[in-house]
Amino acid sequence: PAMLSGPAPAPVSNGGHAAPPDPTPGTRPVVTGPPTQEKPPQLNGVAVNGAAGRAEDARRREPPGEEPDAKRRKVGEQAVVDFTKDDVTVEQIEARYEELLRDYDVLRHAAVEHADDWKRRLAEARACAELTQEDLRQSSIDLAKQRYDDEAHLYYCEPPAVTALVPLSTRSEKESSFASKVDAVVAGLSELKRALLPHVQKAKEAEDVAGTRRLGGRLNEISKKAAATAKVDSAVKLRVNIASRALSKYREHQTIRSIDPSLLSDVPPSIEGYVRILDFHRLSDAARYSFGRQLEGPQHFTDIRRNVAILRAVSNDGVQVYSGYAVSGEGKPGAVGCPSAGLTAIECAERLGEAYLRDSDAEYKLVSELVDLVDRSQAQFQGVVTIWSKKPLCTSCTSVVYRQLPARVPGVVLRVLVDDEEDEAGA
Repeated sequence: PAMLSGPAPAPVSNGGHAAPPDPTPGTRPVVTGPPTQEKPPQLNGVAVNGAAGRAEDARRREPPGEEPDAKRRKVGEQAVVDFTKDDVTVEQIEARYEELLRDYDVLRHAAVEHADDWKRRLAEARACAELTQEDLRQSSIDLAKQRYDDEAHLYYCEPPAVTALVPLSTRSEKESSFASKVDAVVAGLSELKRALLPHVQKAKEAEDVAGTRRLGGRLNEISKKAAATAKVDSAVKLRVNIASRALSKYREHQTIRSIDPSLLSDVPPSIEGYVRILDFHRLSDAARYSFGRQLEGPQHFTDIRRNVAILRAVSNDGVQVYSGYAVSGEGKPGAVGCPSAGLTAIECAERLGEAYLRDSDAEYKLVSELVDLVDRSQAQFQGVVTIWSKKPLCTSCTSVVYRQLPARVPGVVLRVLVDDEEDEAGA
């Protein structure tokens, strides 16, 4: 871009091309030089703001024989410019501004493509947020009657509107990626504002009216562009805010429910059984019935970190021999396990890398109770054992389920499901 202040540059060679005409009044100055083939804008691409691409372009434009220090002073090599320093030139600011404008255009066009989906999700969040606490309570009662009929009073189902608000209260992975690009452009424009301000002040001190007007105009333009960039995904920001506030308001109105764990029995080994476990414990005391890192207040299952497993054993003549559920960890809801059953758990790492002995895993506790029951009955079990697990089996539980259980109960036919999908770990 042309300089905004200072004396007009001396005529230079333009590679044999005719010099471009003066820019039309009121338009942004254009870069002088030989015509180049325009490439489509890319975010974080070499053509837009890639450090390697800018460095290579600058290297090719320089005459041979220049020293490295001279090369670093070239305006085109923006990758090495620290815009927080006091020695940033107007030319460097202009070059970087052109890059950020291209980034902004890419974001703006992407926002247009997503606009309908963003508006739809915003409208959904607003509709859910408009429901009263009584509306939410009644919808929970209705859903419990639909799911559990005469036993509906034992359960508290999450209101459908609250279920919808949970994903609406956070950004999706794509929305988060988009937001990070917006933040990067806004941060870059803010840097340019800080870098350009000293030049405006110097022009004022020098009583350079024309220079002050030009530089001040550019400063205002950058400020407006930063504000416009920040609003590119405003519909997403508004949706997250509305949904988050509605969720907080709902949870603040809830109180702890008293439950009797002995009333939850015959849970089917399926996703429906898993939902039943959650509905039974919802709003119970999280300090007593913990499923994750929420350790106090009404249980909302905002962080179900622990695994939940369900086991059902049915003999070949149709008799249900065992039915139970368990939550991983010591002192957690459901089956407590039977160490005297003689099953061997091993130490292995969780997904976060921490290794510990797996004798409190949900699958281990359930299988150990079944083995102990069969041993005490002194009768040979012939039938199907179905194990449902919310999470994939670890190395220890794979051994317990696929090797140790068949060895201890030879007549067992195993069916293992991981979140309703046939498990292939023991194949």
